[in-house]
Amino acid sequence: MKFRASSAFSFLFYSAVAVCFVAPLAWVGLTLLAEPAAWSELWLDAFRLRLLGRTLFYNSLVAMIATIIAIPAAVALGRGRGTVSRGLVLFLPVSLLLPSIAFEYGWKQALLLGGVFPSPQSVGDVARCIWTLAAWLWPIPACIGAIVLRRFDVSILEQSAIDGVLNRFTLRVLIRPLLAGAAIVLLLASQEFAVFEPSGISVVATEVRMVFDTGAYSSSTNPITQVFGAGGGEAIGAPSQSARSAAAIVTAMPLAATTVLIAALAWWASRRLAVEGELHVGRRPTVLRAPRWSVIAGYLVIGITSGLPLVALLVAHKSGFSPQKVWATFSPQVIGSIFLATMTMTVSIAMALFQLARPRRGMIALAAVCFLLGGQMLAIGLIRLFNRNITAFIYDSFAIAVLAYAARFGWLALAAGGMTWQRGWVSLRELAAIDGASPGQTLRSVVLPLAWPVLLAAGLLVAVLSLTEVAATVLLSPQNPQPLVPMLLQWVHLQRYDAMIEGTLLLSCVVSCLAVLAVVLGAFGRRAFSALAKSP
Repeated sequence: MKFRASSAFSFLFYSAVAVCFVAPLAWVGLTLLAEPAAWSELWLDAFRLRLLGRTLFYNSLVAMIATIIAIPAAVALGRGRGTVSRGLVLFLPVSLLLPSIAFEYGWKQALLLGGVFPSPQSVGDVARCIWTLAAWLWPIPACIGAIVLRRFDVSILEQSAIDGVLNRFTLRVLIRPLLAGAAIVLLLASQEFAVFEPSGISVVATEVRMVFDTGAYSSSTNPITQVFGAGGGEAIGAPSQSARSAAAIVTAMPLAATTVLIAALAWWASRRLAVEGELHVGRRPTVLRAPRWSVIAGYLVIGITSGLPLVALLVAHKSGFSPQKVWATFSPQVIGSIFLATMTMTVSIAMALFQLARPRRGMIALAAVCFLLGGQMLAIGLIRLFNRNITAFIYDSFAIAVLAYAARFGWLALAAGGMTWQRGWVSLRELAAIDGASPGQTLRSVVLPLAWPVLLAAGLLVAVLSLTEVAATVLLSPQNPQPLVPMLLQWVHLQRYDAMIEGTLLLSCVVSCLAVLAVVLGAFGRRAFSALAKSP
């Protein structure tokens, strides 16, 4: 059988797309149609305006701080040479992929050890949350800026060096990519509630969970810091799950609309950035070498933002570390997390392979919209779709979590597969066809041998993000098997707890190992993609 877009493969691909991406998006519209009483709540009253404004203000500060501290690393990577500068290529992605819970609890321990821990919900506590998110997300603008510098015309940079304005011109080149990175940071920070929730700080993400779990916004009688039942279980006296789902949509809708706008602006900026120049191949002139201060500052920022909280966790641990005890305590949850991540990686790679046979750019856009919807809304949608007697075999098994993770991060694998339809790759396919190769032979013998490292790296990246996903995991809990994140989130409210520290460090170690492997595979496959992307 030829591998062309046969009916069997197309059916499998579009079935996965329908379940992972179409169903959650359709649920949003159908829920609003089924709950007309929620329509009137779409009007932004004073409370909702304050909530939206507070959320955007906090996360705009996150984006600003993350962008500022990203500049040295962007310069070091964009203009750097040698092993020292290239080390940042490994450390930045690993730092970004560490779980947000590790940054939240690590910085809490650092402040406690320093004796400067702020009172809950005070200005200092808000500043702690803002800094925690910035320390987690700053590698995004750094990487985007570095990529743009690498693609920029070397001759123009050399001319600016001759004129004595290389550093000033470099910062000018970085303005637009850093703004695009700041928009992405703002988008991701707006979806995060694990950092704000332990202190009871009210933002849109925390209120969405409150409304879905209790049917009401947070208050003195309905505090954010309370421990909820598993998987969105109904509180006593709360409205029906259908009504609470509609209320959660209404709560998230203003921020979701703003998020889509920010994403559109970031995409537009990225498209504009793509024409700045072509990827430079070969050794860069010595005169363009990154200044020593940028390399030192890049490593210093990594040490402070990622190294310091992990060290604080180690110092704050009181009892002695016993690997046997730690494994006995967390092995069921760690094995469960790895199993769910592996299944999600398998589904994502399968979708990416289907993308190799035919370009389906519309599917990538659909998956990206699901990502913008946020983990909480995806989880609520899947609960409403599958928490029924007829679909209990899905909801009560690992499949529900795999669907949530694939819907949240599957766009990465689809995008990796879609890259094989760029100009150079199309030329390669056409050359193979001229030589008499069938589409199936071209796919097996030409495309896949070159693309597999990037596809596998994308699958590993999806697995890592699945391991650290908080919003969808917590709302879908309890799961079968049980992952580690819900257990840690129950303990994150405690100021200093050895079991929480052990679980956080264990998860960070697992994530770091997989992240390093993904980075190595990505770097291995990047050469083929870069060479083909430059082909005429």
